[in-house]
Amino acid sequence: MAAAEPSLKSRIPSFDVLIFASPSWDDQGNDGQPLPEIRELIESLDARDLQGKKIALAGLGDSAYEHFCGAVDVMEEIFRQKGYTQFAIEHLKIDRYYANADNEQKVKNWATSLGKSLS
Repeated sequence: MAAAEPSLKSRIPSFDVLIFASPSWDDQGNDGQPLPEIRELIESLDARDLQGKKIALAGLGDSAYEHFCGAVDVMEEIFRQKGYTQFAIEHLKIDRYYANADNEQKVKNWATSLGKSLS
């Protein structure tokens, strides 16, 4: 019998950098929410899990909706409620990824800036 793979939550203490990304969606009539799995993971973390970590947030959305990339704002608020305020870089919000030609460069620029902030 193979050993069970450790859960992501149990491996978080071994990571120096955490990047959370989620599309925004309508959760039971509440627009601009992160995916339930992402929200549950973030909510399950405590201050010890976040100590000394560099965190970056990214989201995909559609500016036609009232809460454009609202998932990023919700994730940030959950972290702030846990006392975490030092994000590694400005949050990335992408509007209709495949529909906008400049989004690929926007992601590359964000990733480059994130890399620089970590070195």
